[in-house]
Amino acid sequence: MLIRLNLLLLMVVSFLLFPTRLLAEYVREETPERIATTVYGINLLLCSVLPSVLWRFAVRERLSGSTRRRGGDAHQAAHARRLAGYLAMIVVKLFLPVVAVLGYLAVAVYIIVPFGALRHRSSPG
Repeated sequence: MLIRLNLLLLMVVSFLLFPTRLLAEYVREETPERIATTVYGINLLLCSVLPSVLWRFAVRERLSGSTRRRGGDAHQAAHARRLAGYLAMIVVKLFLPVVAVLGYLAVAVYIIVPFGALRHRSSPG
């Protein structure tokens, strides 16, 4: 099962090229733009959800060498914010597809840049 989940994750990540190209081609056409933005957003959402599913399965089956999830509550809160961001942008795309694409970019930057670590480093103490 772990291998199947991992293969599913790899399939979703490798599929990301297709909706990215669709988005680039149809960004200025109204109806195709909405479809391309939806496919792109759903693919990004799956790319965000599947690693968590994979990790939870590994911990539940005691395949990870750990019985606890690393990062605890802070990690789960950050993951919930990412998912909420993707879901919000999927809804926004119904009305403003270009804004949704910028929102997807904002979520990606939020994932990549360690704002929490930067905040702790800059605080006095």
